[in-house]
Amino acid sequence: SFGITSGFTLLMSAKPDIVYANTWPILAQGIISLICHMRGIPLVVSVQDVYPESLLAQNRIRDGHSWIFRLLRWLDALIAGNSSALIVISDQFRELYLRDRKLSPGKVYVVPNWIDEKSFIANRPNNPIRTQHKIPEHAFLAVYGGNIGVAAGVDGAILAFANMRQHFETYLLIAGDGSNFEDCQRLAEASKNSRILFLRPWPAGETLTVLAAADLCLLPTQGEQSLVSVPSKLLSYMLASRPVFAWAVPDSEIARIILESGCGWVIPPGDPEKLSKQIVEIAALPRQELRQRGEAGRDFARRHYSKSANLSKVIEILEKTSGKGRYHDSPHGPQ
Repeated sequence: SFGITSGFTLLMSAKPDIVYANTWPILAQGIISLICHMRGIPLVVSVQDVYPESLLAQNRIRDGHSWIFRLLRWLDALIAGNSSALIVISDQFRELYLRDRKLSPGKVYVVPNWIDEKSFIANRPNNPIRTQHKIPEHAFLAVYGGNIGVAAGVDGAILAFANMRQHFETYLLIAGDGSNFEDCQRLAEASKNSRILFLRPWPAGETLTVLAAADLCLLPTQGEQSLVSVPSKLLSYMLASRPVFAWAVPDSEIARIILESGCGWVIPPGDPEKLSKQIVEIAALPRQELRQRGEAGRDFARRHYSKSANLSKVIEILEKTSGKGRYHDSPHGPQ
């Protein structure tokens, strides 16, 4: 994050060759952008979620024509326009900035998020998660792992399992924390499905242990949130060699990654009965097919979304923008 203290440091420190900003959208980015503009420092901004469109998708802003939405979009366009380069995480984001923020094509580069693949060793022996939560080894376990907030859509997974009370061999484990955790707990209790379980706290060091216990990883989203963000949990799921079931807009980046990699299934959000039916159908598939999908996802993630595949692209963009490196000029990043 970037606060007033950090802003003062950037203002008063020796002038750097370039600033790379991967921080909170609009407000923190705006402070950095203003200081870099004042000091004549090249600025490269990393865009992880598109704001204010993301707020609209989460219903935190209810009107796309309201003055607050138009103000925030103008500020985001101003920050993007004043930056030396923009790094976005998908082609979809790039097209939005070219179309709606009117940026020149040579200014916007696509470098996807990545995870250090060396930290993910799938299928570690003696996994304790099922024993701890009294989940039979032969039962089908779906896992959601990550933030339990407004945009996560975890309530959709709970409503889907509320329709599955008669499927006694199917479990849901929700691992994580967030602003909607208590609401999700109450919703699970009201569902009368005792096989909806929670894990909190969820230490970062146990990420793979939890995911490796799953037969299926769930990636819910709500509304059109999938059009303006790509959750990092998708990459964790894939590197854990687990198949993924997402509810997302069909032409979203989430859907593209899952379908192109062959690691899972995608349906539009908003229909708990359809979600329930799909989970039941997946649970009935041969375990070999589930393993093959998980392995396909891991292979795809290692080739396209690993640290080794993408860190060098960011470095080369920074070198090019600062004028201190050689770079093959492509709007989709170094080749």
